[in-house]
Amino acid sequence: MKYPNLYNQLSGKRAGIVFALVFVGALLLGWQCRAQARVLTPGCPAITFTFNMLPIHTVGAPVNVNFSAQGGVAPYKYKLTGGALPNNLQLALNGALTGTPTQIGDFYFTVTAYDAKGCNGSQKYKLTIKGCPAVTIQPGLLPSTQVNTPYNATLTASGHVAPYTFLLTAGALPAGMNLSSSGVLSGPPTQAGQFNFSVTAISATGCKGTRSYSIRITGILTPQPSKL
Repeated sequence: MKYPNLYNQLSGKRAGIVFALVFVGALLLGWQCRAQARVLTPGCPAITFTFNMLPIHTVGAPVNVNFSAQGGVAPYKYKLTGGALPNNLQLALNGALTGTPTQIGDFYFTVTAYDAKGCNGSQKYKLTIKGCPAVTIQPGLLPSTQVNTPYNATLTASGHVAPYTFLLTAGALPAGMNLSSSGVLSGPPTQAGQFNFSVTAISATGCKGTRSYSIRITGILTPQPSKL
């Protein structure tokens, strides 16, 4: 009879099926345990920046911005991970953005902060570099004087980065007078008349402003002899 062989075959198949079910169950249990382990293992915290907007800066004026992150484990390291900075600006690992921009425009870039454990967070920024501001020269008027009388007036400028350099850029000063690069107009004039000229002030980074002046130099009155 062949029944014992059939019984043995069926028993072997049942054993294989049971083994397969046990194997699959073990795999599923292992996956579940690993999934639970991943859930229970703490991940990186949310690392954010303390500000997300940058002030507007002027071409030729120094930039000094310090990025700061929070949420992770200090100290942080900062890197440029997207976009580009204006010419002549650099981002240090400590988060200091420094330099003197030479380009005008809007610049978009991304900064990423890495904490002591390697966790990171990123922030996108827009940096606007505008053109030269109005450089203003004071005073608006210069006092008149007389021939051969000592003269001294100081011009000042404002609106951009000091120090300023002053230049005579149009017209002429009265003979005997001169304008220093620091803005001091001095010297006894030796010539009478009305003198018109323009002075330009140049900031430390090249922005300019000009003002026109007029000085009246009068002669010295000679006393007339009295008539008897």
